[in-house]
Amino acid sequence: MIYITGDCHGNYDRFFTSRFPEQKEMTKDDYVIVCGDFGYWNEHKLQADLQVLSQRKFTTLFIDGNHEQYKCYTDDFVGLNDLPVTEWHGGKAQIISGTDIIHLMRGEVYDIDGLKILAIGGAASHDITDGIIPYSENWKEKAKQWMRQDKTLFRVEGISWWKEENITDEDYQNALENIRYKTDKGRVDLVISHCAPSSALLRMKEEFLPNPQIEPDANSEYLEKILQRVTYKHWYFGHYHLDMELSGDKTIVYRKIIKVEM
Repeated sequence: MIYITGDCHGNYDRFFTSRFPEQKEMTKDDYVIVCGDFGYWNEHKLQADLQVLSQRKFTTLFIDGNHEQYKCYTDDFVGLNDLPVTEWHGGKAQIISGTDIIHLMRGEVYDIDGLKILAIGGAASHDITDGIIPYSENWKEKAKQWMRQDKTLFRVEGISWWKEENITDEDYQNALENIRYKTDKGRVDLVISHCAPSSALLRMKEEFLPNPQIEPDANSEYLEKILQRVTYKHWYFGHYHLDMELSGDKTIVYRKIIKVEM
């Protein structure tokens, strides 16, 4: 069995048995995939929570979003991009140390529970309209100064924001290569991304009031190009903090845990 859910931001309460009773019938050969903003950060409580999540009967998989700690300036934590890479179910993946929680890497194609799945994490942060503070030893003083100036929608490079959040041309080329060599003429069962392709964003704009979070950008354009290269049965994405069917073959997922039915 495969289930899909959305952004956790380090809060895994939805996986309590009382809220997700289906897990009673699951095993480690069953999977829950988180569509980005999983919550990989250098926080002591979060590390303990990941250990608890790892003890669940199912196996947790996730793609990265725009709120993961890709790099770390201290020696007590390994950033997401620096975790060892291994082969897993036909694609490259990373396992969080001390757990069985697996990061599905950008542009990789996996064979999971009989389904062929393309994973492509990454997205741009929208809560940075006041700017990015470059990392330095006095970043806290700079942050206080900005807050005194009523600049609150900012983040700090290397502390709360990482340029690696964005999909790169290298990620895109990796996806194209895997689509070419690991699929039958671009056919996949599922695409799992954090943000949406541009055409899906335009559809969202038709259904919602104008919202800066649903404006096309470089990340959505990469996904739009991928959309043109694959034939898929369903596309799931998170990022927008909504639970809704966008169309017959696309679902925005946030707090719900959706069973994949094929």
